[in-house]
Amino acid sequence: MEKVSFHTADGARLGGELHLPARQSRGVVVIASAMAVRHKLYRYLAQHLATRGLAALTFDYRGIDESLHSDLRALKHVSAEDWGVRDLGAAFRFAAAQVPGVPLLHLGHSLGGQLLGLCPEAALVKASVLIASQSGYWKHWAGRRRALMRLNWLLMPTVARLVGYLPMQQLRRGENVPLGVALDWARWGRHPDYVLSSPLAHGPHGHGRLTLPMRAYLVSDDPDAPRAAVEALLRMYSGATVELREITPGQLGTTSIGHFGLFRREFEANFWEEVAAWFSSAIESG
Repeated sequence: MEKVSFHTADGARLGGELHLPARQSRGVVVIASAMAVRHKLYRYLAQHLATRGLAALTFDYRGIDESLHSDLRALKHVSAEDWGVRDLGAAFRFAAAQVPGVPLLHLGHSLGGQLLGLCPEAALVKASVLIASQSGYWKHWAGRRRALMRLNWLLMPTVARLVGYLPMQQLRRGENVPLGVALDWARWGRHPDYVLSSPLAHGPHGHGRLTLPMRAYLVSDDPDAPRAAVEALLRMYSGATVELREITPGQLGTTSIGHFGLFRREFEANFWEEVAAWFSSAIESG
């Protein structure tokens, strides 16, 4: 594992880790994080991919952990679109430069799967795995959870503006998030089209333009990504060849998984191995 940093087209410096196989790489996977999640969550998965001949890059979006270089309040104009267009794009370019001549691959967790369609460099990606990625529009939830989601999107802008950023650490929901990102996220969550409500999600940078193979994983006990929300996101990738697989705790010999559990090391021999094998198959068939 090598600690790395690289710059976006507009000059932001992003931090991350590059995991290289002991022998020649057969592909390079860019792992795009969930909202408010440090790239370190994906370290051991990246290490496993490297043991299977796949280089892997993890990184933090601007304003998060190793990509935070000032008072977060000073980054109030950073947007979710910056994360998708500039930061993810820079990660793809860096990965391709560090591991040249091999297929460029994408693994997105939650928000990391939503942002792919905003990224111009996504046209270079040969295959994508989405884990617990969903549309955040509140009506995709049911019952009490639906009401809570709607309230969340209504209150989030006020809280973020009062504090100067979204205080996710105080809520024990991850890293604090720049104000502009929080405002984008809340706006998307109130709109039926979610991320497609962004002007950048159409035309040459749209989700529907991507024609790559895509495997998406739905976790049966994940309250943050129910089936309706996952399927809604997959419909946005209308040009992709999409396969949806549901994972249950019982299949993996555990009692619960949730939104983050698939990145626990206990799933290295089964789920992580399945992901590595799918990427390898996608490379061979491509």
